[in-house]
Amino acid sequence: MSNNMPLVSIIIPVFNREGLILETLKSILEQSYQNWECIIVDDHSTDGTYIVISDYIKEEKRFSLVKRPENKIKGACSCRNYGYKLSNGDYINWFDSDDIMHQDFLLFKVQKLLSSETIDGVVSKTAFFKDDYRELFDKEKRTILTGTLLEDFIALKVSWYLPDVLWKKTFLIGKDLFDEELLMGQDRIFHIKMLAGGPNLVLLDEYLTFYRKHQNSISATYFSEKYIDKTISHLRASMSLIVFLKKKELLSSAVKTVMYKAGIMYLPYTHNNSINKELIKYLTKLFVFNTPTIKNGVKFYFALLVYKIIGKGYAILKL
Repeated sequence: MSNNMPLVSIIIPVFNREGLILETLKSILEQSYQNWECIIVDDHSTDGTYIVISDYIKEEKRFSLVKRPENKIKGACSCRNYGYKLSNGDYINWFDSDDIMHQDFLLFKVQKLLSSETIDGVVSKTAFFKDDYRELFDKEKRTILTGTLLEDFIALKVSWYLPDVLWKKTFLIGKDLFDEELLMGQDRIFHIKMLAGGPNLVLLDEYLTFYRKHQNSISATYFSEKYIDKTISHLRASMSLIVFLKKKELLSSAVKTVMYKAGIMYLPYTHNNSINKELIKYLTKLFVFNTPTIKNGVKFYFALLVYKIIGKGYAILKL
């Protein structure tokens, strides 16, 4: 492959993955597209992750391993932002430390980006596995492009994962990337902020990311009393996202309706929390006099009334 091909920067945050990370790195090393650098940012792992990676990459200069600076907030988002600052590539692809790349993951995306100077990013698709990536059990079916992409992404009619997009770096320059304060929903908030910038995206109808599904995934407990700190963190991010979209003049009635429905889902977990009053104000600002909004509001407040009367059946609030 010609040396004048664009350099791709692959950025991977890692924390306590000594048993999984080498399979991920091996899939990168076996890429058919060769002009890449892989920046691995260790979030101060407490197991043998750092040593395992150091031993594996010592003969391959395209890999670099760094630790998150002590003065930066702990977390994957902080590591992603730091890795981006260190990157030298023309194109950027964030990846996760337990997932696997298809052999042509980079090649197919780079080829598509090179096909037109107007393309800002290429989106591929994700398939899921548990133990062996050669045994896929499901595929993401919502990875599509639509004429109302921002609204559809917020409404979860469209969805993709962080590794799915190869970004042209010129599109990312100057943008607020990952929210380092977030404990949950970081990838989704990032995608929405990028979509607000109006990128010209193209879709590859190829499943190029193999996503490892864990039995006890935190995402499965997205709304949970057990993970209340993470739930509150994501709520605050949603509130700030509304402010962001309003400043961009992208807070349409359709977006308000979707965010109102999503906001109501937080109410069962915040009614005994100080953030509850903020949430009520947030929902009031989002209220649009239309059938979906009224329907969701009536359903929730009826459920809340029943709960207060009978004093049990907390699950009834979780519509």
